[in-house]
Amino acid sequence: MFVETSFPGRLEPLVHQTGRLTPGVLIKQLDQLDKSEVPVKIFHMKPQYLEEISAELASCRDTAGYRMATNGSFSK
Repeated sequence: MFVETSFPGRLEPLVHQTGRLTPGVLIKQLDQLDKSEVPVKIFHMKPQYLEEISAELASCRDTAGYRMATNGSFSK
């Protein structure tokens, strides 16, 4: 599954206006799908927030199946 996560959690009001996701909003939506076995590939992170988004994803839950796109490829 490919999903975008553009902004960190502190900008959640902005994501409601733009239709984008934060790590927290992403996790809530994925939990509703109940597809924990499906690999998740995250892209469209705003470069200025990449470290913050990465840290938030790491602290949200077990993200072993998650891969983030950086420099045109997905991390392992």
